Amino acid sequence: MRWIIRIVLVLVLLVLVLVGSLFLIPAERIGALVGEQFERFTGRSLVISGGISPSIYPSLGVSAEGIEIGNPDWAGEAPLLHAERLNVGVALGPLFSGKIHVKRFELVKPEVVLKKNTDGAVNWEMAGAGDVSDQTGGPARQGGGLGKLNIDEAQISNGSLVYRDLAAGTEMTVQDMNLTFRLPSLAQPASLEGSAEMNGAVVSVEAMASDLAQLMDGAQGPVRLKLAWDGGSAGFEGQTGLTPLSVSGAVNFDATDLAPLLALAG
Repeated sequence: MRWIIRIVLVLVLLVLVLVGSLFLIPAERIGALVGEQFERFTGRSLVISGGISPSIYPSLGVSAEGIEIGNPDWAGEAPLLHAERLNVGVALGPLFSGKIHVKRFELVKPEVVLKKNTDGAVNWEMAGAGDVSDQTGGPARQGGGLGKLNIDEAQISNGSLVYRDLAAGTEMTVQDMNLTFRLPSLAQPASLEGSAEMNGAVVSVEAMASDLAQLMDGAQGPVRLKLAWDGGSAGFEGQTGLTPLSVSGAVNFDATDLAPLLALAG
C-alpha cells in the first residue's frame, strides 16, 4: 500500500511542475524534467513517451500518454508499470494552504508486473531522496506523509497485473481490473471498490479502512473487506496490520458454487 500512495503523491506533486512549466518549456523537455524529479523521489525511472496536455479549468491538471515506471536491475528490462494514459487533476484553492486535494487520478490500461526474487527482494519497494513530504515542506510523520492529502477519486481503468514469485515458482494473473479508491480525509474512512478477472473467474471487491494513517504507520486498524463472485461471497471485519502483516477478526462465507473460488486460488 505504501508504494502505491508514494507513486500517487509524487505524480500529483509533479502536476504542479508540469502545468507551470508547459507554458515556458518545450513539451519534449517536460518528460525528461518529470522523469528526473520522479527518480529523485523514488529511485525509479519514469518515462513519458507520448503527448502531454495541461488543463487549468475546472481543476489544475495534466493528461500524459505512454507512462512507464522502471524496475530495479535484477527484475529485468521490462517496466514495473506501463500505462496508456495518466489523467491527474488537483483543486487549486487548497494548494495555497499547503494541502493537496486530488480531484481526479486515473491510470488508463495500466499493466503492472510485480516480482519477488529468490532472496526475498520485491520490485515494488522504492527508495529515493527521503519522504516526498520532506521534499515539499509538508508533514512527514502521520500516515507516511498523508496528513494533507485528500483524494476524491483515484481510478484504474482496464488494468492488468501479474505477480511472479520466483522463489516459489508461482504466478498469478489479474485482468480487466477496474478499481476506484477514495480518501476524503484522514478523519474519514478510505474505500476501495471494483472488479477484476483472476484465473478466469470474475470477482468484485469492496474494502474500507477507518484509519488509513494508522495502518500506514505500522499499527493495526479497523478494516472491512467483501469479495463476491457468481455463486458466492466472502467477507472479513476486524483489525489488520500491514507491517508486519497481522489479522484478527470475523470471517463470513456464503457460497452455492465453489468453482469460481477454486479458480481464484489457481
